[in-house]
Amino acid sequence: MYSSWLAFAVEEYCLIRGDDAFAVECFEKLVDLYHRWEKKARHPCGLFWSNDDRDGMECSISGPGIRPTINAYMYGNAMAISRIATKANKTKWADLFAEKALTVKTLM
Repeated sequence: MYSSWLAFAVEEYCLIRGDDAFAVECFEKLVDLYHRWEKKARHPCGLFWSNDDRDGMECSISGPGIRPTINAYMYGNAMAISRIATKANKTKWADLFAEKALTVKTLM
């Protein structure tokens, strides 16, 4: 699974269009994707790790590990999911993903 900033991109697309319907429609799939990343790549320290050629970068001297790129993507995705949840009147989810974003931000 390659890293992405899909939730953030969906939100930005909807902002450009001035219509949140697509983001709300994608909400459950975006949450599912985030949860799959948590299962696959959440390090015990709370941050995300990635192979260096799976986070949108080429292989690097630093190799796999807890990389700033994947954590920035996951922070942006969590914030976007939180805002989309707010637009969908899913307060519980909005709060949960705002907390996830804050955790990644604080740990970084």
